[in-house]
This record gives sequence, C-alpha cells and structure tokens, in this order.
Amino acid sequence: MAAGDDSHLHSYYAGRVLHPWVVRALAQILHRPTDAATFRLMSDISLAVALAMLSIYYALEGCNWALLFFTATPIVIDQYRNYYWADLFYLAVWLVFLLVLRSNIWLSLPIVVALYLTRESTIILIASLIMVGVLKGKKLFVAGSLAAGFAGASLTSLRVSSAIPNAHGIPIWMLDMLKVPFNFALNVAGVSLWTNTIASTTAPPVKSFVLPTFLQIGNITNVGYIDWSWTRPAAVVLFLISAFGLLLLSTFHSIRIGKTKYEPIYEAVSHLFGAFMLILTPLTGTTPSRYVLYSAPLFWIISVRWMRNWSCRRVVPLAGLSLAIAWFPVFVRLAGDRGFIPSITLLPTTPAQLLVSLAFSTLALYALSTRIDFHDQAASNEAAHITNSNDG
Repeated sequence: MAAGDDSHLHSYYAGRVLHPWVVRALAQILHRPTDAATFRLMSDISLAVALAMLSIYYALEGCNWALLFFTATPIVIDQYRNYYWADLFYLAVWLVFLLVLRSNIWLSLPIVVALYLTRESTIILIASLIMVGVLKGKKLFVAGSLAAGFAGASLTSLRVSSAIPNAHGIPIWMLDMLKVPFNFALNVAGVSLWTNTIASTTAPPVKSFVLPTFLQIGNITNVGYIDWSWTRPAAVVLFLISAFGLLLLSTFHSIRIGKTKYEPIYEAVSHLFGAFMLILTPLTGTTPSRYVLYSAPLFWIISVRWMRNWSCRRVVPLAGLSLAIAWFPVFVRLAGDRGFIPSITLLPTTPAQLLVSLAFSTLALYALSTRIDFHDQAASNEAAHITNSNDG
C-alpha cells in the first residue's frame, strides 16, 4: 500500500489506507524508499506528535507536565516491533482529534473520517460521539457524527470491495463479529479455536468436527480446538499492567461511566472510547499487546484527573513507582532470555516468567493501593507521604 501497489490487498487491511499513504508521502519528501526504516521513522514522528499533543492538553487543563512520565511504558515501545501497523500513528491522530474537539466540536469531525481511514475500530469512537451527543442533548452533533461515520465507512468499503476476499469467504462485518467469540476463547478463556480456513497458519487441532450444513458460513465447514493455556489470559493482565501501571488502579478506583453526562464533551468521549477499547482489548485480535494502547485515553486523559493540581514533587515519585512496576516484566524477560528478545513482544511469554512478573506486579500495585486515596483530589498528603518514605 505504501509503495502504491493495490493489486495484492486483502480485505482485512484494504481500508486502512491513511497510514501507508502518509508513509509514502514521507518517503517522497525525504527521497528515500518506502522501506522498514521509513515506517519506523513514521512511528518516531507519531510518538513525538502524540506526546506533544498530550503535553499541550495537560497545559491547557492546568495539569503538571510530569504526568507525561506515566506514558513511558514498555507497551509503547512494543509498537515498534509492529512498525508496519498504524497503532502509534492512530494514537497521534486521535490526540490531535482530542485537542480539536476540545476547542471546536465541528472541526473535529473531519478528523474522525481520517481516523476511520486509519483503522475501522473508529466505529467505537463514532458510537462514543453519538452517545455523548445524546446524553448532552446535542442533536446536530449526533447528526454530524453519524455523517462522519457514514463518510468514513463508505470510503473504506470502496477499498474493501475491490480487495482480495478473506480466506473465510464471509463479509468483513461478519468477520469482525466472529472475531469476538474467537478471541474471547483465546485471550480470556485460554482456548485456541480452529477452523479449516486457518489451517495453513495454525497448528493442527486436537479435536475437530464438520459443521452441519445450516451452520456453515462462507468457507468455514470444520471447527475444533488446538489447545488450552492459562498463560494467554495471564498475559492480557500483564499487558494491562505494563501499559498503564498505577493508572490501572486509578481507573478502577475512581472512574465511573455514569459521570460522562456531566463531563466536558472531550472528556466524556475520551472516557467512553477508552473504556470500550479497554473491554475490547482481548476481543479484537490475537495480539492484545497491540490493542491495549487504544484504551490510552481512559488512562492518560481521565485517570490522571485526580492528580490534576499536583506538583512535580508529588507526581514524579508515583510516576517512578508506576514505571518500575510496568517495566519489571521486561527485566524478567531480559534476565530469562539472557538479554536477547527475538519475539514480537518485550514482555514475558513463558509460564515461569509470567508467574514471577504477575506476582511482583500485582503485589506492588496492591501495596500502593493501600496508601493512596484515588477518590480524593486532595490526596496530596498521600503522595507527599510516599515521597517522604522514598526520601527516607
């Protein structure tokens, strides 16, 4: 796609055009090929833009810039291992959208179309916009959000319709729906399911059977299961801890969806979109370490509000403890693999490393939760107490 070759596009990816198009433009500007180095450079730029947008947002909200330290987690670095995906790029565009939404809700809607052309999960953003518009009685905004969603869906469907059909032989919307039970089984229940349409890319099933004719969908005629492993759901928990550290506790202690009606539009949208994407993290694909970052608005925008008026002296110790918890699994992985990580993730995948990492991380988070009042914005005394304890 970045090289301008649309003849080999599969329907899964054909609608995600904005990121490769921008990479192509960057390559042309720099007079270089659209190779891996250019994609990684685009990731660098995306991360810089994301942090810049977040810095501006914190400044406008009167928050301390030190809150940025909470974002320096291994999951962010993990995205460079999938440099050809649009995950960091999407995050950058999303935060641009947030700032524009904060100042002018109408100017933000064209950016929704751009986000849709980056990844189809923008349908969750559109749903969030509509829900917030309904809650606040903004009928025109609801209509505008629907129009932006329709425009994005129409443009991507044109691309998808001319692409190579998926191996399952079913419409893309049906494929997305079937992903939910498939990935729930894999990432939540630990059961690896199998179909005849993925036989070439997976291990053979332990048990399989032919579906009755009336249950066969597209090319899917046989189903079964490959294995079961507790490490998959354990890994999802570890990905969450390594993505957001202490903010994970903050979210579950102080965030309530019912509050969105009383929040400013930009916060309410961040709240809903981030919450929905958090729920969908283990349900949308086989690599939750990628998808967990899409829930960042819930943590980096909403979960930090209880520290809004804190000074660096109070924020930095908590951020340091949060990062220590988030990065500990990486050090376990480095020690276990003798400093070399060849796989797709920085985080542990072996049972022993997972157990050690989860045990330390959960105990550390529990210890912190007993010393911090996440409900009270005046909890500065708690942070000061932690600071003094660290100084001592």
